[in-house]
Amino acid sequence: MTRTATRRTRRAASSQPHLWFACALFVSACGTAPQDPTKAGAVVLATGGTTDDVSPAVRFHDGVLERLRDAWVERDVDLMANMLATSRVGATAEQLESYESYETLRASGVVEASGFRDKGFRFVDAEKLDGGRVPPDLELGQEAPLELRIGSSPGFAFRIPKSAGDAVTRFVITTHFEEWRVDGSVTRSETPYRFAAQRDLKIEGDVPFVIPLPSLPEASDGILFRTVRVDGALFCAAFLEKTEDGEASRMIPRIDLEPARATQFLAGFRTSKVRSAPVEVLAVATRDPGRFAPHLLTAAYFLARDGDAASKEQGMPLLIEALRRTSAARKTVLAALLLVAGEDDAPKMRDRDAWLRWWDLRRRDTGSER
Repeated sequence: MTRTATRRTRRAASSQPHLWFACALFVSACGTAPQDPTKAGAVVLATGGTTDDVSPAVRFHDGVLERLRDAWVERDVDLMANMLATSRVGATAEQLESYESYETLRASGVVEASGFRDKGFRFVDAEKLDGGRVPPDLELGQEAPLELRIGSSPGFAFRIPKSAGDAVTRFVITTHFEEWRVDGSVTRSETPYRFAAQRDLKIEGDVPFVIPLPSLPEASDGILFRTVRVDGALFCAAFLEKTEDGEASRMIPRIDLEPARATQFLAGFRTSKVRSAPVEVLAVATRDPGRFAPHLLTAAYFLARDGDAASKEQGMPLLIEALRRTSAARKTVLAALLLVAGEDDAPKMRDRDAWLRWWDLRRRDTGSER
């Protein structure tokens, strides 16, 4: 089933010159597609003259085209549709060409805003991984295969050719890691993966385009927990929408793919009180930080991520007192404090004395007696 549209809009979108579209595709193939094609000379957006001898009709269409440009910058496709319904009597040939370009831009904006049901990464059988929680908490080493899924919304149908001229449809996928060790140190890395489409991508009806992806790679030794984000983009050699009259080109050189996220923990942590009652765990772990350093840091992470302001106010003094009382696992305690306080509120200096001064000033400002 394909989406219906007015015959005038379809004819304008499918009959316009394609030089601008070829330029845009060349830019997309280089991975540097501009956010606003009107700034890259990709389409004809000229206006008429501005001298006093210009006819009122030409000046009128100048104004309409200027408002169309602003509407496109704001991606207000409804406003564009209203202005494109304006009579074009008296417009110059150049202005008529600009109107046709905006017809295609508007249709492309509709596809970007409403044309996709899915366009991103997801975990296979996600509802079984962590009780349906999104993003899920996983155990390190747990099998969690991913897939890339692109599906059209009802009434839309697309084809993305594997190549068009010198351009090639290709995927750029990156996996980002943030890995925490028990001493509080953090390592950040990313793994890129690029490949070209081996066939045309047909996206229509109830059958999405799906690419299976491997499970998350094993973590290196010594990792306490890590966050994972998989994101990417699809660079289109061309983008064609199926219409009543065949296929119409759309100005969509790049599709940003929605990311998938997860956090992986040591076995047993995500199903224990470390996640469900982090303040309670901190109350025990801060009495002997050297012994319970993994529990202390992981509970601080869960408290920072899931806790409300009141629970964080309960956890913070426990960590401060542990820092004040003992030197055991000091780096772990400092890392836990930074997690719970947050980068924006933490002291600029991050050593023991700076944190204790920060706490004393904070307690004085809030009138706390603790």
